[in-house]
Amino acid sequence: MLAPCRRVLRLWPVLLSISALSVVLLWRSHDDEEAAPDETDRDNWVAVRLGQDQKEYIDRRGVHVVVGHYMGDANNMQNPPNLTDELLNANMFDPRPNEGRNGQPVMIPSHELLKMQQLFHINRFNLMASDRIPLNRTLPDVRKKRCQKKLKNLSHLPATTVIIVFHNEAWSTLLRTVHSVINRSPHNLLQEILLVDDASTRAFLREPLDEHVAKLPVSTRVLRTNERVGLVRARLMGAKEAQGQILTFLDAHCECTIGMYQT
Repeated sequence: MLAPCRRVLRLWPVLLSISALSVVLLWRSHDDEEAAPDETDRDNWVAVRLGQDQKEYIDRRGVHVVVGHYMGDANNMQNPPNLTDELLNANMFDPRPNEGRNGQPVMIPSHELLKMQQLFHINRFNLMASDRIPLNRTLPDVRKKRCQKKLKNLSHLPATTVIIVFHNEAWSTLLRTVHSVINRSPHNLLQEILLVDDASTRAFLREPLDEHVAKLPVSTRVLRTNERVGLVRARLMGAKEAQGQILTFLDAHCECTIGMYQT
């Protein structure tokens, strides 16, 4: 009786080591499988023109990641430039053909970098690049292929009112948002667009904006507050005036892609 027990005790460390090694090998093989991107996901990549210090990859969840770069001290927060009323009220929208096409970045020439940095401080983004992108630029369909085949019949969906709140927004970003909504939404489902102006002070956001939206193919109205009320109250103001069955709230500096409303 004692001899078999002794043999088992002697073999026990060996069996334990083999079991532990098997678990480690299984874990590593599973981890490698997760890390390897699915070839079907590669088919859903959106082509991006990358700089020398940028890269792209698909992470373990199948998300297409593009790594950008930080502009750093080029836009020094400690010593912002002097922004005159003339500069703040100037509409510098100057679209260039094919700039920003399909979501590609805009390349600013080196001799204009100082001006680009000055304009950055108006809205805290690259205003010069934005003002060179046309309002109707093309964008890639970022949906995965299996999503593109869904919801072909949209006749049963209710119409929506799109509500966009803004305060001293740049002309190019605000109207590119509006035009992207119109261009990429089924018109039978887009009842109206409401622009809620939360007490903007820039001149081109008054009569010039009213004149522009009056020419749009979709009913678009500008509502204005008498004083700053904040994002939530401004959205509630738009909601009270909305006529659509569905309310869609968007930022004033975004762009809608194909299938935005259906999803």
